[in-house]
Amino acid sequence: MSKKVLIVCYSYPPNPGVGGRKWAIFTQYLLNKGFEVHILTKKPSPDSTSPWSEYTTGAIVHYFNNPYPKILEMEPKSICDKLTYKIALLFTKTFTKSNYYDRGVFSKRIIKNAITNIIEKYSIDNVIVSGAPFSFLHYAAQLKTKSASFNYVADIRDSWIKGNYFGFNSLGEKRKKNETEKLKKVLKNADYVIVPNKEMFEDYVNMGSTNTVLIPHAIDEKLVLNKNIVHSEDFNMVCFGSLYNDLEMVFKRINDSIKNSQIKIQFYTNDRKYCKLLFENVNYNSVVKQDKVFEILSQCNAALFFVNDNIKNYISTKYMEAIASRTPIVLVGKKGIVSDFITSQCLGIFIEENDIAIQFSKLPNLVKELKYNDKFNYEEYTFSYQTEKLIKLFIP
Repeated sequence: MSKKVLIVCYSYPPNPGVGGRKWAIFTQYLLNKGFEVHILTKKPSPDSTSPWSEYTTGAIVHYFNNPYPKILEMEPKSICDKLTYKIALLFTKTFTKSNYYDRGVFSKRIIKNAITNIIEKYSIDNVIVSGAPFSFLHYAAQLKTKSASFNYVADIRDSWIKGNYFGFNSLGEKRKKNETEKLKKVLKNADYVIVPNKEMFEDYVNMGSTNTVLIPHAIDEKLVLNKNIVHSEDFNMVCFGSLYNDLEMVFKRINDSIKNSQIKIQFYTNDRKYCKLLFENVNYNSVVKQDKVFEILSQCNAALFFVNDNIKNYISTKYMEAIASRTPIVLVGKKGIVSDFITSQCLGIFIEENDIAIQFSKLPNLVKELKYNDKFNYEEYTFSYQTEKLIKLFIP
């Protein structure tokens, strides 16, 4: 088996963003299997930080400079920034025919040349390209039309043409059609397409794909800690990660529900857009490293998560982290595959948005009465298990 692999990942550490988490951890697991791991990623800014940087030691990293307007990767706050944002967006719309929110739209030549040069210089047979940006997946598919000398694994982390990911719903019909055609080319030309959830798997199979493989989000099982017995009069919940848009009403209802209650919430996120709506028994903390996540989970009563229509069917890493630490989940939002999975397996409580006022304040008793399934087998959601599955896709 070829023991070299090139991973193309835009947000690979120390670049910020959760998009780099999976391939940072896979890097360490592949290195432990004797692979020479090469990375192609955006050149980070001097102040870039990532909670997953420690996993990248030993990788051979190659950087590219991305010409996409930096202002479009930010949330403009000042009047000057907002004006600059509008000008940059107009420029990008004018000079692209596809998704102008795709951060790789101006990198076609850069990425294709970089992939070609790296695989030729280091004699690499296996290339993994992770998207978003989805344009990177398409560039690799174009290379496969000219040369089949490398084994191409396309990693589609989020739905490309379904839901409101990366502004897709705001595109005109011609741009949407353009993106759909690009996806079809990737499904046709990639040797394998890996996706993290069953809904995406079924969508691509229905589009005619015969090479799509389900590799779900995983946890680093080496970091899992045994659950501590919580001795506290308070009911302590934790919430990790980014918070999606349009949660204003949800947060207001939660804030009203926890007044004068024993419920306390600790947020671990750099996202502060709702901090003025939640102030009763609530604290905001910065993002923590992976090992600290399990330490915190081992000492709380429950893990709090939110789902909307976009993610109601996606079982992400954060759920598995809570399950592995045997921490009951409190899920708030839209009913879907995630809520059905958690409740059917007795792994937590689900509260629909309209029931927050009635149910949220009852959480201490609801969790206490839950016949929690601490025997749930999460092996297939570990990096050890998924690394073996990934390696089987490589050229023998």
